[in-house]
Amino acid sequence: MRISLLLSFFACCALVTAEPDEEPRRPSTSALGLSNGLTWGDWGPKEFCPDGSFVHAFDTKYETFSDTDETGLNAVKLFCSTPAHHDTGYVTSVIGQYGDWQGMRICDKGFATGMRGQVVPEQGIFTDDLAVVNLELSCNYGNETLVGVDHTSDLGVWSAQTACAAGSAVCGLEVRYEKPSVGDDSGVTDLVLFCCAV
Repeated sequence: MRISLLLSFFACCALVTAEPDEEPRRPSTSALGLSNGLTWGDWGPKEFCPDGSFVHAFDTKYETFSDTDETGLNAVKLFCSTPAHHDTGYVTSVIGQYGDWQGMRICDKGFATGMRGQVVPEQGIFTDDLAVVNLELSCNYGNETLVGVDHTSDLGVWSAQTACAAGSAVCGLEVRYEKPSVGDDSGVTDLVLFCCAV
């Protein structure tokens, strides 16, 4: 009898504590995606600017042309700031091993509010796959445009322009990344930017 009571007690307690608390996440008003993103690789973690701050600048890690396997974008870094212009750090989701950072692109005023990406579609077995090769953010609902990579490549197609609703700005991201392998690598294959109410 005593043993059965103890077992019941432990079973009860195990049920109560088995479910871990969900990690708190900043509430977003919408998600901006690429209309032509690819499905290769895995999604990295969702990362958000600290509460009360939003994206005012970004940087991209890009692998320039080489004679071997190229990967295009290998990371996106979003820099966060409060409306009072206090920097609160940056978020990245996933950082690939190839390429170089291209330098911070900064909104002259306000925050990033929209984006589109340049994506090279699947090239087939005998051609190098690149996936996402450039990212463009718009600031203040289109009043300013920032381009991540300063090149004029005619490869790929720009996705549809997407934008946060009025009263919102970009506050986080999630990146889909194909890890290096023995075969053809592609780096960043898709990404999502999140908007939060300002």
